[in-house]
Amino acid sequence: MAPSVRERITACLDHRTATWPNIANPHLFINRRSAMETCNVGIRWIKLLLGPGVSCRSIREERILAEALASHGNAKSLHNVFGLSINASLRYTEVVGHPGFTDANPSA
Repeated sequence: MAPSVRERITACLDHRTATWPNIANPHLFINRRSAMETCNVGIRWIKLLLGPGVSCRSIREERILAEALASHGNAKSLHNVFGLSINASLRYTEVVGHPGFTDANPSA
């Protein structure tokens, strides 16, 4: 992982641990209701947090595509970072260098 990503994840996990020590909830998004259980937050809460038209799936797909671009199409990197199968990793890496694709957000 890139150092900046590692720093952000560490800061997020540190905040989570300080806010909810001894938490057992494995989900990425938690709130004060879900923190002490193992359930996920509701769809309404996520939509309020992320805004209209954004989903957890779209965020994940964008991050996978960004990693595919950053790793210059390294399928093994996608497999290691996101736990994708080799076939799924290859689908993302096929985009890299495709003449019809342009990176809309090169600074990500």
